[in-house]
Amino acid sequence: MDWHDFLMGIYERFKPDCVGVLGAIISAWYGRADIAGKWDFFVYVIAGLANVHFLTDPAMYYLNIPNSHSPAVGFVIGMFGGSLFAAVRRMFASADLWGLIKSRFGRGQS
Repeated sequence: MDWHDFLMGIYERFKPDCVGVLGAIISAWYGRADIAGKWDFFVYVIAGLANVHFLTDPAMYYLNIPNSHSPAVGFVIGMFGGSLFAAVRRMFASADLWGLIKSRFGRGQS
């Protein structure tokens, strides 16, 4: 087994992940208003990759999609996985967490 066969075997195993990363990158490009810097872009793409890696097989099983369509499913999940991360990040940024903590544990109690 030479290095080319080894790399092609890895690519075939992780094809939905590779295509899902492309989906997350494309989604990040169109949603770049939410991305402040390189670190946010990196986390956006990694969040999309994590969603692809863990959710492609359950989604295909639940929707009865054949395995030959796994790259397409990975692409879509990668796009929405990064967007989901951006939405959760926006939600936490707009939340008044300090006010929630104060109201939960009592404000003026001595």
